[in-house]
Amino acid sequence: MNRPLFLIVFIVSALFFANPLLADEGTSGKVRSVLGEVTRQKKAQNQWLPLRVGAKVYESELIRTLVESQAIISLPDGSSLTIEENAIVVLEKVFSKKGSKETTLNIKSGLLHFDVQKQAGKTGSFKFKTGTATAAIRGTNGAIGIAKKGLFASLAEGALEVQDAQGNKILLKKGQTLVQDSAMGFIVIDNPLSGTSDFSKSLHIILNDPNSTKQITPELLDSLTTTFNSKIDSLLEKSKCQFNSVEDTLYSNEIKIQGRCIPGILLSIDGEQTAPTLDSIVEHTITWEQGLFGEKKYRIYCLDNQIQALCGEVQFVYADNSNVKKEAKNNFTIQNPGSIQVCESNSIQIEGTFEKASEDTELRIKMGKYISENLIPLHENDKFFHSITINDLNKNWNEKTIEVEMTNAKGLIKKETIALDINKTCKSVNVIAPKIKWLSSDSLRCHATLKITDANEDESLLSTYVNSNLTSESYYKGNQNKIQISLKPGIQDYRFKVQDLAKNESEIKKTLGCFPKRQAQIQIYGGKSEVWRVPPPPKGASNILNKELRFSIKNIPENDTRYIQQVLVKKNGRIILNLLKHQITDLNYNIPIEITRDSNNIFEIEVRLKSGNVNKATKTFEVR
Repeated sequence: MNRPLFLIVFIVSALFFANPLLADEGTSGKVRSVLGEVTRQKKAQNQWLPLRVGAKVYESELIRTLVESQAIISLPDGSSLTIEENAIVVLEKVFSKKGSKETTLNIKSGLLHFDVQKQAGKTGSFKFKTGTATAAIRGTNGAIGIAKKGLFASLAEGALEVQDAQGNKILLKKGQTLVQDSAMGFIVIDNPLSGTSDFSKSLHIILNDPNSTKQITPELLDSLTTTFNSKIDSLLEKSKCQFNSVEDTLYSNEIKIQGRCIPGILLSIDGEQTAPTLDSIVEHTITWEQGLFGEKKYRIYCLDNQIQALCGEVQFVYADNSNVKKEAKNNFTIQNPGSIQVCESNSIQIEGTFEKASEDTELRIKMGKYISENLIPLHENDKFFHSITINDLNKNWNEKTIEVEMTNAKGLIKKETIALDINKTCKSVNVIAPKIKWLSSDSLRCHATLKITDANEDESLLSTYVNSNLTSESYYKGNQNKIQISLKPGIQDYRFKVQDLAKNESEIKKTLGCFPKRQAQIQIYGGKSEVWRVPPPPKGASNILNKELRFSIKNIPENDTRYIQQVLVKKNGRIILNLLKHQITDLNYNIPIEITRDSNNIFEIEVRLKSGNVNKATKTFEVR
């Protein structure tokens, strides 16, 4: 015969006990995150009102989540409760400063995850109730909810003592999952993913599926584990998160979690979502109610659209220092990561805390030749910070480390080093544009000479364009005092562009000539000598006859007259034609000339190329 069961869950790991320094009386906690449609119903009211981030929740209030909804509630000591979708939870009792030492949550439906902190001092209790059973938790991290046949619980850490109405008990330990069955009683299965978010939610869905015939067996849990482990490993490999260690003992009710993860990864810390900066830096501050002393552990989860994975955690003791006599000593602690990437943000701030035992104690930051002033007199409350801008203008963009040193009259007390990873492809770091300067060109040797400046400790790409077409690219490191560029034959339009690692650039444009040595040819029409037989003129008539000297210039590259420096024609040593450079527009000439009877008529043609080559030809005319 089946017996009705009634189960309550007691958390006896020193949660929420009353203490003179706890939160305000009657306050349960603060809403850290809301996803989807989450509402609450206040005591003695029938209306469901939206639950907002930042709101406080109180005793006797109901919290309801709908499909694809979730609420995360942070408790005064740093514990948190995550109420998953399709759940209704009643906050029946809430610990308070002067009143109840007990917190009771009545789960009407659904699933919730808990992540609670251990506390020192007098033990309080934390109870979960369902409509069918009771239990007691001695642990910190897991999931609990209602399945169609009874209680469902899964523990990542700690222990859970389950008790039915007849007093039958079972102790659920770390790495175990429990399913209550009205006929079979308690079913307990070991699994390494017990208590984790995705594992617990998937198993809870199977247990509540009215059409499912699956039995909760080790094989089923192993199958889920294989699927999830593959996704977890992929996410951890993609995120590559590393978090800084923290002090073993803290006396302040806050801690700054710092580390590095690959940008694009989403993180969940203490119920709040955050993400790395573009420089891969993660910083998140957690606070809890002052006076709730004891061991604290905060887990850091990486998230994507498939899985949630534990990618880091910090653990420490929050201790009462009211009765501790503080011994003066010289020391400092850096809060920055051990390595800093410098890119889009070129200003880095070194910060931390310090203690000094004597007035001659000094704290300075060094980077290369730079040394800061003593930071101790500049800052109060034993905290320091110092900003440094890194770029090529400040000539510090090649530094590899930053050193923080504490000294006194006796010498060095302590030194810590922070590694720098300075990215010169970022414009905020690489500010100065390289300059390309013109030196000269040689049209006979066919090269131009340039120089690159303002590229010290940088890398540059020099690109050459001829008539708008890219013809060559060369890489250079640092400044270059002399760079020779080969020129193409003829007269071309050149553009020389230099670009550094951050794509800062400058350019110059020139029209340049290249005239390699070669021989032109002069073709004179009619041969080298012509003889005219003309009867003598009448007495007293002129002895001058009009004629044309016809010649062409051959073997000019591409028939381009710009290769020619000068065309010179002489008659008997007297210049009758002299064309220079831009006056030369043709390679074919018909020059009117005068021929004198009974005298020498010698015509000399000289063509001088810009390459320096000189070509000559002669023609003689006779009249008989």
